[in-house]
Amino acid sequence: MRDYNEIAEYWSFMGVDAYNTYFFGQEDWINDDVATNFLKKYSIMENEEHLIRDIQQSIFDLDNHLPEMIFKKNFQFFTLLGGSTFTPDDFDQFKSCLMKMKSSFFYVFQDTYKLDEKESRMALKMKFPVETSWN
Repeated sequence: MRDYNEIAEYWSFMGVDAYNTYFFGQEDWINDDVATNFLKKYSIMENEEHLIRDIQQSIFDLDNHLPEMIFKKNFQFFTLLGGSTFTPDDFDQFKSCLMKMKSSFFYVFQDTYKLDEKESRMALKMKFPVETSWN
């Protein structure tokens, strides 16, 4: 079983506050209980970990690494500039596509390429319901 407390503690000590959110207010910033509860709610379960490899193999050419083309030929992609993957509008468009495909969840996996064993074990592997809001 994944140790959510250990993962939250790892990211806290790494100086990365990404597991927490400003929306809870400053008093909860770097609150390990909030982080642990978030991880319990959204981390994939160990029995779902095989999904990561299955999904990666369906999208990526795992024999290539950047800067080579890593997506399989039947995929199209576009680059977003800036510091975040999605703006709120981009996220709404993404969710709209998922709903049209009748998807229930979407996954966000931290890239573990070139990470050591412990870093890979602590990697964030999240599963969110399509109804998730930007906030």
